[in-house]
Amino acid sequence: MDSEYLRFFIAVETYRRINFASADELKQKAREIYNRFLKDGSEEQLSVGTEHRMLEPKLQNPTVDIYDKALIEVRMNLRTSFTSFMVTYEGWGS
Repeated sequence: MDSEYLRFFIAVETYRRINFASADELKQKAREIYNRFLKDGSEEQLSVGTEHRMLEPKLQNPTVDIYDKALIEVRMNLRTSFTSFMVTYEGWGS
């Protein structure tokens, strides 16, 4: 399972649930997630569609649901990875 997908999932779910004190805090956290996971050349860049990397202009006025489409793709990837892991793991005891 690709750990960066799981870290993205956790970061976005946390972002969606935080009660930010200001719009600047929301903007800062949204930018951190983008820079870490979606920006071209980022350290933990995810393999998601290019549409998600075009979110940068929206970071000026982000909403809590800015990463929802990317999150759907990541959830599917995690589900597939986990299923593959379980199939492999079940074969270890044979």
